[in-house]
Amino acid sequence: MQIEFGVVTSMNWLAIAVTAVAGYALGAVYYMALGKPWMGAAGLTPEMVAARKNENTLSYGLAAFASAVGAVMLAFIIRAADAKSAPEGLLIGLIVGVAITAVGQIPNYAFQYRGLKLYLIDAGYPMLQMIAGGMILAVWR
Repeated sequence: MQIEFGVVTSMNWLAIAVTAVAGYALGAVYYMALGKPWMGAAGLTPEMVAARKNENTLSYGLAAFASAVGAVMLAFIIRAADAKSAPEGLLIGLIVGVAITAVGQIPNYAFQYRGLKLYLIDAGYPMLQMIAGGMILAVWR
């Protein structure tokens, strides 16, 4: 398989940007809804989170960066699979979400003894992000 530079220039960068922003926004909504269970599973208190206020700026920046990179990579996968419909994008997003995101996090949680609840919350968001992104990118190529 050969990737030519024309593939990069012919990508729908507006769709990729929308996917990145939508994925980031999804994370905000997701963790607002699951903030208390997530903090409990992570062993954090609101005071502990507030004490790391300066570090949170970097965390949000890294989350935005990850959302952008994930959207670009997912766009390449959607294009390579020639997905052109929401169901096709959903399936590819699900495959990427499970195969890369959810499975990739298992060793981290297993060796850090962080618990199943925290794993399910943390793995759920990027899986939903990939599913939504796959649908957006497949329909809006």
